[in-house]
Amino acid sequence: MPVQVKSFPILDAQGRAVGAVEVFNDRTAAHRADRANQGTGAPGPGRPVDRLPNRRHFDEHLGHRLAEWQRHGRPFGVLMMDVDRFKQVNDECGHLLGDAILKLVARTLQANCRSFDIVARWGGEEFGAIISHVDAPQLVLVAEKFRAMVAASDLRLPSQDFGITISVGATTAQANDTVMTLLKRADQALYQAKREGRNRVCVG
Repeated sequence: MPVQVKSFPILDAQGRAVGAVEVFNDRTAAHRADRANQGTGAPGPGRPVDRLPNRRHFDEHLGHRLAEWQRHGRPFGVLMMDVDRFKQVNDECGHLLGDAILKLVARTLQANCRSFDIVARWGGEEFGAIISHVDAPQLVLVAEKFRAMVAASDLRLPSQDFGITISVGATTAQANDTVMTLLKRADQALYQAKREGRNRVCVG
């Protein structure tokens, strides 16, 4: 049975995690609808190139996480990730290679994501992630893991091995944040990473 799992920490008086509650939701109907949409070519929650959730799903989930943070103080962070020099590669080598790069990055991010975190296709060559139960240093560790695992991946072509890197902007939810302010801060950190030389993590 396909399920969606949400995990919530149980904290003691000092704010230390002493346990967790996991909530399981049956996703059988949604899974069947996704399969049907993919078979007919209709737009489902995953994009055809990478099978990740799309931006609308990301935005909805981000709104829920922000509401949880404001009501219950459950910390989380947002990552914005962009494939370095993707437009140049896409223009020079063609869309088939571009699609292969997006698939590789999507698989790498998804394989290194915890079950209760969200990685989504933001648009173009950009990806977003919502990372639960982290402070700023922990979020940077997750971002560095994503960056390093993508950099360690090779796209093997008949004539050469093609290296891929990503730049990452990271930020944690703050008091009085809205979805827009949170995303703007992560996006600004991403562009800082681009300006500073790419293949790096910057915090906003």
